[in-house]
Amino acid sequence: MVDFAELITNVIASGASDLHLSVGAPPVMRLNGDLVRLGDQPLTAQDTRELVYGLLNQDQRQRLETDLEIDFSYAVPGKIRFRVNAYYQRASLGAAGLERAARFSWENTARRTREAYAAVTGS
Repeated sequence: MVDFAELITNVIASGASDLHLSVGAPPVMRLNGDLVRLGDQPLTAQDTRELVYGLLNQDQRQRLETDLEIDFSYAVPGKIRFRVNAYYQRASLGAAGLERAARFSWENTARRTREAYAAVTGS
């Protein structure tokens, strides 16, 4: 299982702007505009689901399952706050993007998440 705390620590320490989680690809962060893989181990559908669902409360989980997409914030107390766009694609939780709140816009988050997903999966 991938450790979310370790992933987010790497993102914060590196100064990366985004973290992308996609089934079939390792976690990817956006650093100075470039996509940088965090390891070589591709995420499984279960990994991605556990990572994203671990950030959600029960109401948010229900909304994600009903609407197949959700936008929410996630904070590392005393460190940083992120905006998250998570969505289902091809019947599994296909990707989630974290973008630092200071650079946030919903449209930008969704666009960058989909671009990263396409780049790392070739879809």
